Amino acid sequence: MLIVLALTVLAFFGLRTISNSDFWIHLSTGRALAESGWSKTDPFSFATDSSAAWTNSSWLYDAALYRLWQIGGATAVTIAFVACIVGAFLLLLPVARRGAENTAIAFALFLVAWLLAPALVIGPHGVALLALALTLRVLAFSNTRKALLILVPLQILWTNIHPSFLLGPVVAALYCWESARSGAEKRLAPWLPLVLLVATLVNPYGLRPHLASVQAVFDPNTTSLLDWISPYQGDFAPFIGRHANTLLLIVVASGFLTVAGRLPFVITTLGVIGAFTLVMSPRYFLFSGLLLFPFSAYSLQGATAWIRARMGSDGWAGAGRILLALGSLITLVLIGNNYYYNRTGSSSTFGIGVARNLFPEGAAETILNRPDFPVRAINLAHDGGYLTWKLPNRKIFTDSRSSVYGVPFYQNLGRALIGQTDAWNAFLEQYDPDAIILSGAWPSAGRVTRRLLDTEQWGLAYWDGTTIVLLRQMPTNAALLSDVSIQRAGIDRLEETRRAYASEISSSLPARNNPAIIGASQLLLSLSRFSEAEALLFDITRGSPTYSSGWQGLGFCLDQSGQLDEAIIALQRATKLRPDNLMTWLWLERAYQKKGDTQLAAFAKQKAQKLNPSFATAFENAANRQPQNEPAQ
Repeated sequence: MLIVLALTVLAFFGLRTISNSDFWIHLSTGRALAESGWSKTDPFSFATDSSAAWTNSSWLYDAALYRLWQIGGATAVTIAFVACIVGAFLLLLPVARRGAENTAIAFALFLVAWLLAPALVIGPHGVALLALALTLRVLAFSNTRKALLILVPLQILWTNIHPSFLLGPVVAALYCWESARSGAEKRLAPWLPLVLLVATLVNPYGLRPHLASVQAVFDPNTTSLLDWISPYQGDFAPFIGRHANTLLLIVVASGFLTVAGRLPFVITTLGVIGAFTLVMSPRYFLFSGLLLFPFSAYSLQGATAWIRARMGSDGWAGAGRILLALGSLITLVLIGNNYYYNRTGSSSTFGIGVARNLFPEGAAETILNRPDFPVRAINLAHDGGYLTWKLPNRKIFTDSRSSVYGVPFYQNLGRALIGQTDAWNAFLEQYDPDAIILSGAWPSAGRVTRRLLDTEQWGLAYWDGTTIVLLRQMPTNAALLSDVSIQRAGIDRLEETRRAYASEISSSLPARNNPAIIGASQLLLSLSRFSEAEALLFDITRGSPTYSSGWQGLGFCLDQSGQLDEAIIALQRATKLRPDNLMTWLWLERAYQKKGDTQLAAFAKQKAQKLNPSFATAFENAANRQPQNEPAQ
């Protein structure tokens, strides 16, 4: 029962609305394969080198995803993904049972489920995880002949689905080494890993996928975390679930102290590899969790035996099982009522479908699909995948494929948009854009929009909270900029979203974090429209109470309207949620000074100075130079 509960927790974490933008680039690639056939170069972006070869290590997954989407849409692809994840851990249950009892296995599963929760978004990694689990299962219990029959075709499929395919020969080498060291009859031939390695050559790119696979491990720039589950997730207070990785590392360490006898070579080695990759980067969470699972179960079993030997009784074990069951049931409730997603700052919700108000759906239907919309339009990586899917006849600027663009590309784009002079001038010279499409929920979107509008070289053509569309002031864009129906469509969409959100936050259940409302408040704040921003931020802080930037923005708006007491309360709340937020402490200091509370102002200033003394000093000097009757920028 405990194992079933833990697997249910794992499944619930995977049953979420689609909010990762790379899903759309995989779907678009699958459609391109089905409709146009093979493409040797990148078919989506006008910013990439049209002569450079494109290595798509997930082409087979993309083709299957598109077919599955045609059959059952978001329902089919979500259920298939969850089935892969749960199936992977089911395959490893016999491996874990070699050294652990059911309670230890269930506890390990429960911890791993919390570890994987942030990374359980639909992608080729789900199928790759299933392939890795099946490889481990076959090598643990089969002989060479059976392993060849299953693993060779599996390895070929894996190679064309995900860059992690080299784990197959690596795991096979570990098991063959263990088989050779054992005194019993050898189960696995020493040449098995070589056969699997040869099988990886059955792909349309030769050795290029192998190079990409190695780079993904040793070069962090090739697979940076550019995809956003939520653009504003970093502005929420840290959630307790983040401690799952620390707990698992402690569990792994305890295994070396408490497990009696010799530790199994392969399971221990894979556990150490899983712990190492867990420390390296969050992008390895899924594979770390699977590799850690059997050894974590062994370690927990060893800890149980160690406690039993010292207590001389199993009376505590029943209480432990009850606590594990309660923890699993509470987790299911937190996921099912969206409390987990609300508090972690995710744009997803529990269920099946696509996250609402996150992707530029309204803009695509209203203005981006028009034949007179500029060809050279700049977009953020977050929106790129959706734009390739929604507007197949247009080339986009960029998406979340970091292996295609490279990290310096994204860094230069960010520097250019926020207004660094050299970067912006180089950007204009290289790409000569006539339009800029911004995700409204991107934390810098408001500042970038304000900067561009202040130059009077750009005009706001469309805005619905989710998406901001800016056009260069030029004759060819005049009709779009003056079309009131386009502007009205965006405002009507935002108003409809606002009304629905106001109704949602009046419910007793946790509301979803609404990207359109958050994005709208940030732009209004940047445009110094404080009363309108205050109204939205008041709703946001009710619906997303751990959104620290929302409390900071509300405090700032209340300060501007002269409501100092209420402003201080809001800013204090923001500092409690994110004590490391420099700007909150600076605005709180300013509010205390207006209030005449010099002691608390000095305390807030001290906090800000500890976080960044040079910036705090510059901020104070700028505030002192500004006339008191002008709103602070």
